[in-house]
Amino acid sequence: MAQPKRRRHRFGAATACVALIATMVAAGSGAASAQTIYTGCLTDGQLTGVQVGNSPMTVAAMTVAAPAPPACGGGPAVSWYRDGQPGRAGAKGVKGERGKKGQVGADGKQGKTGPQGADGAEGDPSSVRTYTVVAGGSIAGDRLVALADCDAGDAVLGGGFETDGVILTSIGDGAETLTGWRAEADAASASSLTARVVCSDLDPLHGDPAP
Repeated sequence: MAQPKRRRHRFGAATACVALIATMVAAGSGAASAQTIYTGCLTDGQLTGVQVGNSPMTVAAMTVAAPAPPACGGGPAVSWYRDGQPGRAGAKGVKGERGKKGQVGADGKQGKTGPQGADGAEGDPSSVRTYTVVAGGSIAGDRLVALADCDAGDAVLGGGFETDGVILTSIGDGAETLTGWRAEADAASASSLTARVVCSDLDPLHGDPAP
């Protein structure tokens, strides 16, 4: 006796989704848990025959023809948990190459001028004591030379000269620091020469007797 011809139905994506939702609703009535397994058939990218358990819905249950072989009729069966479990962490990848140095950013805009600060307290009044030393010139070869010196330790503030002839030099005198004022005039044209120096008067004061 000839066996009836089996008909194989292709379930579209909508049918697969309806079957999956119906199964999940049935499973969610109280029997489903995080470890509930679903299984279905994957054929040509379409998922069909989804039901709870480790095997898909048989072809016989999906068609009006019977009997029919179990499983997916040649296509792979796929299973998954209701709540998927996290997989193991993968191996650490190789460190990438260091990127190129970026370009220097543009200068920022100049900020606004801040408010002027308050005036500081007025300092104590101070004074500078000075004195002047005048020295006459003497013949040195073809020149008249005059040298006026400050007291040791006092600073030279300025100086000058007086002559009736031609002045050759008028300058502060000293090696590392100025100690006086030096003036030189042409002896052939000058009969007199004086040098003048202005000094700061520091302790001991100028004119005080030596201790």
